[in-house]
Amino acid sequence: MIDLQTGGLAIWTGNYTFTLPSGAVFKISGGTLDDGNPCSAAKRLVIGSQIYSTCNGGAGADYSFEDLNTSGGSLSVSPSSDSPVCEGEDLNLFANPSGAGASGASFSWAGSGPGSYSFSSSDQNPVVTGLVPGNYTFTVTITDSSGFNTSESVNAEVLAGVAITTQPSNQQGITGTNVLFTAVTSGSATYQWQVSTDGGTSFTDISDGSKYSGSQTNTLQVGSLQTSDNTSLFRVQVQPASGSCPPLVSDSALLTVVVPTVLSNRRITYRVNQ
Repeated sequence: MIDLQTGGLAIWTGNYTFTLPSGAVFKISGGTLDDGNPCSAAKRLVIGSQIYSTCNGGAGADYSFEDLNTSGGSLSVSPSSDSPVCEGEDLNLFANPSGAGASGASFSWAGSGPGSYSFSSSDQNPVVTGLVPGNYTFTVTITDSSGFNTSESVNAEVLAGVAITTQPSNQQGITGTNVLFTAVTSGSATYQWQVSTDGGTSFTDISDGSKYSGSQTNTLQVGSLQTSDNTSLFRVQVQPASGSCPPLVSDSALLTVVVPTVLSNRRITYRVNQ
């Protein structure tokens, strides 16, 4: 019998074997395996078909009960990631190994995702790049020096981002007319145009009204140009539709306002002497 006492003390009252299925993890958290006398190799923890631990570490076991007490249990991983990440960002994976044999263990990652995506790595904490939007599963297997291994999986999400494929360009217009500033993007997004009248030191959001229209689309119209609009800078802030990814800001485009020159026609009279 194995006696689990108040306070978390597990006592093998005789020569018993506690068996767990292959790949299982034996955790010790706030408790203790009793390794006091009589301590023999007949008191065993078996995982799968392998004698993982005995009280004194004998009988071909990898570890003793003392080793498990010190390490917090058998070999394990608790994978995690910094998901969700945005399209174009790196995804960081963490194995978080623990238990007896974790120091010096080897790692094997395998991943799957949208389409035919696959991933593999032998790093403990790999960095994954070039992911498209979607849901992914990454599984890490940890193996100790004796060949014992166990695996766990973690899910990760990549949110859709956006890219500015065509930046707004400089525009020139005559007083009283209109000009258009346009940005072309890939991916679903929302827009907010901004204007600066101090050479780009500060920008303020634009709202639709008598002066502007399309302030929250990819094309902004600036109407009824005045000389005071000359040298204003315009840019657009593009927010991916996911809402969780940071916005992109376009390049600034310069507005030049030209005042037309009016040429008057003069009549010249010639007098001829006879």
